[in-house]
Amino acid sequence: MSRGESHTNTDIEVLRAIAVSFTLIAHLVWGIVPKLGTIGREVYPAFAFWTGVDLFFAISGFVITASLLRLRTQHLELAGPEGRRDLADFIRFARPFWIRRVFRLLPSAWLWIGITLLLAGFYNAHDSFGALRFNLHEAVAAVFDVANFYYYSWFAHGHSAYGSLGVYWSLSLEEQFYLLFPLILFFLRPRAMIGGLIVLFLAQFFVPRPDGFDPHQASLLWFIRTDAVILGVLIATWQSHPSYRTVEPRFLRRRIPALAALGAGVALLAAVPAFSPDPIATGIVALISGGLVLIASYDRHYILPPARLKSALVWLGSRSYSIYLIHVAGRAAILETKRRYEIAGGSAAAALWSVLSVVLILLIAELNFRLVETPFRNLGRRLAERYRRRPDDVVRTPVRVGD
Repeated sequence: MSRGESHTNTDIEVLRAIAVSFTLIAHLVWGIVPKLGTIGREVYPAFAFWTGVDLFFAISGFVITASLLRLRTQHLELAGPEGRRDLADFIRFARPFWIRRVFRLLPSAWLWIGITLLLAGFYNAHDSFGALRFNLHEAVAAVFDVANFYYYSWFAHGHSAYGSLGVYWSLSLEEQFYLLFPLILFFLRPRAMIGGLIVLFLAQFFVPRPDGFDPHQASLLWFIRTDAVILGVLIATWQSHPSYRTVEPRFLRRRIPALAALGAGVALLAAVPAFSPDPIATGIVALISGGLVLIASYDRHYILPPARLKSALVWLGSRSYSIYLIHVAGRAAILETKRRYEIAGGSAAAALWSVLSVVLILLIAELNFRLVETPFRNLGRRLAERYRRRPDDVVRTPVRVGD
């Protein structure tokens, strides 16, 4: 099969599965570990699972850049020798990409914003979703893709209460990247772009970025961190250089080394925040995420050999966006049900409810994937292809921007 846009890199899907599993552990499971006794209390501070978000960032940087580079090649083939780097030419280049992103992301995102608001309004007697007004504020910020700035402002002013739309901070950051990066890729020369990205990565690496959701130490840099995204971008641009193949980890074709490398990467991703010095912990997480994406970028099963486990993880990775959108509202709905019916219990019951939450979220995510995400994604592909093949269907008066 040609490895174009229709091809699925199954190693990337495995990484998506790991990233969303980290998120589910962080939000649904890890909080009950200290309640499991002495061992649980000792294990709890040794690992952190917010790092799944940075793995998502590295994946997005790689996948989106690879897609844009293919689009640029196709655009140059259609534009021919008359193609120019002006505003009209940029619109012809970027419009198919933006159309696909809009139909890929917004229908599911806005649907679950609406469902969360309905639940916060009508199934929230015990405030399990947070106050409705908090959810309304967060919904507006999410719709306009400024949720990351909203949360920084909110927590920087010492607020500790919030609603159930917190996951949209990272989606807003990614969508800001989707909006701006095509401009950078189109108008900057490759060397200038790569040099600028390396400088931006290094500038962030040594800067403290404490947890932005802590009202006592809210950090804007936590909500706008782009180092993992940058590494994904650099990996995608590196693929066209001969040196990319010279460092290919061919030894990972064997099952044992591949499993050992993946296990080490996952363990480091969870343990680094607890054991790395604070100023560089987030940067090290970005490096580990970038390393895993680099291995997956070769698309030769170096992350995980084909087997039943890989098939299951590919399924999970393909549903990761739906799972990410749904899991907080699903957790809140389970919590509200427990409170309404006064369902009590100890640590065993808490573990059981966590498992039930995960199962419910996976079932709803499957429905969302089949009924919302996939149909709209396919529609976006068809529309983008239509506009890609009609390069003259734009304003014909160019506004010269640069060389």
